[in-house]
Amino acid sequence: MGILLKWSAPASGNSWTGTQIYSATTEAGTYSLVTTVTIGTYSYYHNAGTSSTWYKVRFTDSNNNIQSAYSIPLQGGDTFGYVNVDDVRKLTQLSSTDIADSALYDIIVYATAMLNSDIQTSCDDEKVTYINSEKENDIDGSNTTFYVRHPWIGDYNNDGEVDESDFYVYTINNTGARTVYTVTSLDNARIGKFTLSSAPTSIETLYVSYSRATVDLTTNKLVDMACIYLAAALATTKLDAGQLRTFRMGKVYVSREVSPYTDYMNKYRDLVMKIKQGKDMVSVKTDALV
Repeated sequence: MGILLKWSAPASGNSWTGTQIYSATTEAGTYSLVTTVTIGTYSYYHNAGTSSTWYKVRFTDSNNNIQSAYSIPLQGGDTFGYVNVDDVRKLTQLSSTDIADSALYDIIVYATAMLNSDIQTSCDDEKVTYINSEKENDIDGSNTTFYVRHPWIGDYNNDGEVDESDFYVYTINNTGARTVYTVTSLDNARIGKFTLSSAPTSIETLYVSYSRATVDLTTNKLVDMACIYLAAALATTKLDAGQLRTFRMGKVYVSREVSPYTDYMNKYRDLVMKIKQGKDMVSVKTDALV
């Protein structure tokens, strides 16, 4: 989904004019120039970046044709979000002159959390107990596989991904002491199955906090579309000029035009309603044919 890079300003006293950003597929690989940004800009959104991409930066002085040493290599880290910067630009036609990639990335981060709050339900401190013969949830010192009561599993930490980091699991033992457990894998988001790194004992009571969704957030295209529309609405807020007011000239009415923000938000709300109803792209298309 892309990587947002940030770095510190160079030390004062130098005459640097730009920053070169290089990337490679491995730490020890061959680094190729991605782009050069001017001094004063200390972030860059690399749309093609992934969690396996490695980066180096160096400062340059184009007036004297000199360069600083390269930074230490840094891995891109986790990708973020249901959508990326280009997805929003394609819809809005906003250029990097209108809004910088890094600013648009920050909007997507906010839009992701806002969307999640609209389509998910928080399930906090749910006691893990027997559900059925498939989901026994044995707490016996050997079992590490457990199930929640209310799947689909959602995006609890608002990073635009659904994985093992979307749980907070802990136990309270017979003396009231709390132990936090690590979730090593989300095995099945549909049925709420997850695995712990170690097995709670019979003297512990197991609790889990997570978010509940009505659809598979990782594959449902309506979720992606909703995030794009919301980010688009937020991105155009500062760019909307005042629209025509409604007025009358004889028998002719001129109505106020719908602003891009209003249009995007209306489409966003419509998609949120469909998602909460458990719909996906296929069901929406089928509804349209009825």
